[in-house]
Amino acid sequence: MHPLSFPDLRKDVKGASIEKKILFFFLFVFFFFSSPVLAAKGQGGIDKDSKISSDEKHPPFVGNFLVPTSQRPGPLIGFGLNFIGENRVQTYAHGETTRGTNRTQEAVGGSVAYGITDDLAIYLSPPSAEGVRDRDQKTTGWSNIGLQVNYALYTGSTTSFEEIISLAGAVSPPTASTNSGLLQGGKNTRVLLGGVFARMYPEWYGFTSQGVLLGSRLGQVGVGHEFLSQFGLGKNILTLKSGWIFAVLMEVDGQFIRKSQINGQTAPDSGGNIITVAPSLWISSETWVFQIGGGGYLVQELNGAQDKNNYFLIANIGIAF
Repeated sequence: MHPLSFPDLRKDVKGASIEKKILFFFLFVFFFFSSPVLAAKGQGGIDKDSKISSDEKHPPFVGNFLVPTSQRPGPLIGFGLNFIGENRVQTYAHGETTRGTNRTQEAVGGSVAYGITDDLAIYLSPPSAEGVRDRDQKTTGWSNIGLQVNYALYTGSTTSFEEIISLAGAVSPPTASTNSGLLQGGKNTRVLLGGVFARMYPEWYGFTSQGVLLGSRLGQVGVGHEFLSQFGLGKNILTLKSGWIFAVLMEVDGQFIRKSQINGQTAPDSGGNIITVAPSLWISSETWVFQIGGGGYLVQELNGAQDKNNYFLIANIGIAF
């Protein structure tokens, strides 16, 4: 739902050759998961034009399918899965905190998603209120604004599951209200490009998102690219006759980040490879969504003198119209 704001780390992945290998790895993972879907489509195994209203090829309306598309379990951190249905609106409120030995970052904000069609949705994140404490330094302000567009390249369903291959694009222009380097964002525009494959059963849910967050240069400061690799698996644990569903999810998310450039020189205290694990609890009805979770860091390979984080917590509340 709401992407986690990681520390501003940039890693030079030891030259362009390794960077290409990482990119090829992401493409391999994405097409590995999605190629069986496309093959099934070509053999007539999946009806691309199947809709939720179809009784011929659609899972039974139980478990995860008891609620509308926008209310079904989704990732806590992963991007690109904000489809909510044509002409539907969903608003979110979120809060998060990231804690480290010497640094604490907190953010509170909101966002809104709108379904232009069943296969095209936009997701707007106005600036969040943020506060950072780094040793003896403290600062507050507003983060950058974010706009994400999601397009369903392929959708299909059978009597057992629904699945989707989607493309995601997002831009985050520099709208932060502070010049402090402590806050997430800064003066550089970031652009996200990625793809998602997801499949949902009445009791199970899984997805993988692969993408790149492109850096940019402004003046003498160049922000490095970030390569994102995300995986998640969820399980419906309870369905109430009143229309509420409960699910648990586990995500593993990787960031492989290049170093920043300042005045034409590589910044030694920037960049790093990060892998996080994030369990969460999902509760939703036809109108409401509640998700709370957190996690820790399996890998924090940070360049130079950078403080490591210990854990993070995230909470989201959504309401559909």
